[in-house]
Amino acid sequence: MTTRTRRASFAVPAVASFLWPGLGHWMLGRRAVGLLLALPQRALLAIVGIGLANGRATLLGWMIDPSILVGLLAFNLVMFLARAYAVAGSTALATRGRPGRLAMLLVAVLVAVSAFGYGQVARIGWAAHETVVTVFDPSGPAGAGFGGLPSPTPSPTPPPWANATPVPSFVIPTQAPAPRPDWPDDGRLNLLLIGADSGPGRWKLRTDTMILLSVDVQTGKAALVSVPRNLRYAPMPPPLDQAFPHGFTDLLNALWVYVDGHPGSYPGDPGVAPFLALQDTIGLLLGVGVDASVVVDLNGFVRAVDALGGLDIYVPQAMYDRAYPPPDGSATVELRIPAGQQHLDGWHALAYARTRHQDSDYGRMARQQSVIVALQRQLRCSLAFRITEMLDIARDSVWTNLPLRSVTAFVDLATRVDPDTIARLTITPPTFSTILNDAGLAHIRAAVADLLAAPAPTPGPSASEQPGC
Repeated sequence: MTTRTRRASFAVPAVASFLWPGLGHWMLGRRAVGLLLALPQRALLAIVGIGLANGRATLLGWMIDPSILVGLLAFNLVMFLARAYAVAGSTALATRGRPGRLAMLLVAVLVAVSAFGYGQVARIGWAAHETVVTVFDPSGPAGAGFGGLPSPTPSPTPPPWANATPVPSFVIPTQAPAPRPDWPDDGRLNLLLIGADSGPGRWKLRTDTMILLSVDVQTGKAALVSVPRNLRYAPMPPPLDQAFPHGFTDLLNALWVYVDGHPGSYPGDPGVAPFLALQDTIGLLLGVGVDASVVVDLNGFVRAVDALGGLDIYVPQAMYDRAYPPPDGSATVELRIPAGQQHLDGWHALAYARTRHQDSDYGRMARQQSVIVALQRQLRCSLAFRITEMLDIARDSVWTNLPLRSVTAFVDLATRVDPDTIARLTITPPTFSTILNDAGLAHIRAAVADLLAAPAPTPGPSASEQPGC
């Protein structure tokens, strides 16, 4: 047998085993062993096939279930061992147990390549597990982006509104509130999106961004409703209504700080109760049941936009702020964003959503809705290519009390939302008063009901300006 023949005799089975575990053994007449080594690969294809048959959302839902993720990590190790054994075993068979240096080098290269590939899968799987456990932590936000809430700076004296409300005596509830029905059951998902602004120069955590995302489960028709931070006398859910029978007397963005500073004032874990109070209060205000909240640290938003390669967004009019305060508490800077189609990095995308010196709180509420729509479009285009970075960012900067068991349905619904037909409403003057009374409250609830009942809007001119995937 020539040297070339001997080389081919072990190289072909080894490479075949690398491409499909067991194939090399099959070629060398060890068919039973070949079938056994191919079992993990065939099982993986069957699992993926079942998942795809039930929709991509089902497959993704499996991949973000912590217990399933642990099982997949173990299965990933089994697949690597099967492939490594197949490569080494087929080479040993082909060389009759006396592999030369070239054969051993080939085996080492193929096993190393396999180890790298499976190692990457394991890294992504573990990152996904850690992200899911942190983002869905039932005790509240635990990501590094939230950290310990900052001490008030530059002075330890609370702002005037921090102690403006009465401090009633509360009894800490002895049991948690009754669980809500799963959101798909009522035909609509109502999700409160909260922008958490905390850092230097802040008093604890500010919820300046409060937007209700409402999606019809059957049609995928979606709407965004922005609630102003400076709204006063919002109706309070029990037991807060006992302390505030005429509504919350402070600005609405002070409610989180109030409940956080008065443990036992609202049912739930201390780390979650302030968000639940805000969630239920906005539900009462808008006349809808809010199913869950998603809290995003604003610095995490910057990282996410940068990881996606920037944000493509249509700016209807030029923005100028001669003294924009960056979220890190550093000195103010001059901000300029031209009108027209723009590609913004994370810092400028957040600045576009946060600045209010050119117009007002109400102007930035509309811009925040535009940024959310643009980000949803960008995620649909680029998420698959930035999955590891996005997992790290989500682990640090996102928290939700959406039940894990409903995530599969949520992902499926998200894929059916057309970002160009999302209806929008901002609760702003002069249409709505930020000082609530009974008539103002009825006006807000009627407007929200009309928005949710209306057909999906036709994409506007600015939508056509947005680049596709």
